[in-house]
Amino acid sequence: MIYGLTHGATGPDGIAHWTDTATILALAGAAAAIIAFVVIEARSRQPLLPLWIFADRNRAGVYLILLCLASTFFGMFFFLTLFTQVVWGYSALRGGLAYLPFVGAFIVVAGICSAGIADEHQGVASSMFNAGQQIGGAVGLAVIGSVAWTVVNRHVRDSLSQVAAGHNLAGHATGPSSPIYDHALSSGITIALTLGAGATVLALIVTVIAIRVRREDLPDSPLVM
Repeated sequence: MIYGLTHGATGPDGIAHWTDTATILALAGAAAAIIAFVVIEARSRQPLLPLWIFADRNRAGVYLILLCLASTFFGMFFFLTLFTQVVWGYSALRGGLAYLPFVGAFIVVAGICSAGIADEHQGVASSMFNAGQQIGGAVGLAVIGSVAWTVVNRHVRDSLSQVAAGHNLAGHATGPSSPIYDHALSSGITIALTLGAGATVLALIVTVIAIRVRREDLPDSPLVM
């Protein structure tokens, strides 16, 4: 799935690859694998992922929220790192320190994932918390990255077309730290963060609609990683 999503993005040549055979086969294969996994797990006596774990409204809502927020945070970390280091010229250390306020963002929802789960199933519930972060981050970053890099490549190509047409653009170079590339990268990052904001709004909507948890329902120790 990740290969299909990233391969379909528009490249520096301005050509999108969503209709390429490799992209279609990768996405179709991923869909078939997901369907097969669900069918096998539904029929297994000892499933790796018991599907009943999604029957609880709160827990299913939290997992969906995790997918949305992981997409946002992974995309944000990736693109803001590029922006701070390439456009603003931050060092790796300074860029890393800028993220300290975000530490622990997912901890607040971990307790809900395991609330009401028997001890023998705590491992499944907590592993889904981590899996939700990883899947949401990987798929979300692939989708957001595909759109963002499509925007970046199109901006660079359009700028070069204007140069070829005789327009006087400051700095004709297209490599990192050049005006053309910095502007294109900023435009792509703007789109990426806008998509991330949309995913965050979706997470908020899910929270309002799906989550119905009382304080007494939470476990004594909410930190389950």
